[in-house]
Amino acid sequence: MVTAELATVLPAVALVLLLVLSAIATGAAHIRATDAAQAGARAAAAGESSQVVVDHAQRLAPDDANVTVAQDDGLVVVTVVAPYPGPLSLVGGRVIASASAVPEEALVGEGSP
Repeated sequence: MVTAELATVLPAVALVLLLVLSAIATGAAHIRATDAAQAGARAAAAGESSQVVVDHAQRLAPDDANVTVAQDDGLVVVTVVAPYPGPLSLVGGRVIASASAVPEEALVGEGSP
């Protein structure tokens, strides 16, 4: 009697475990994407070239991530886009993070101490 009930419930438990682990992996990928965007924005603000910024952010970003660098209203904006990791990649969703910073050249001459 218990064996039949266990055989019925076990696939549902495995599916819930798979979903929970996928959600944790997606959260970790989002944290990595955010860290990569922030590091890229800091490098861009320090005056590094766009290629150096992309390379720096790519090292920290999740696998298969796309890193872009753009200028917007005097800010340097770094955006990291990566597919969901693991089984959730079948859904086709993406993890997106961006960070912006003021280039150091813009701060020169403003009288900051």
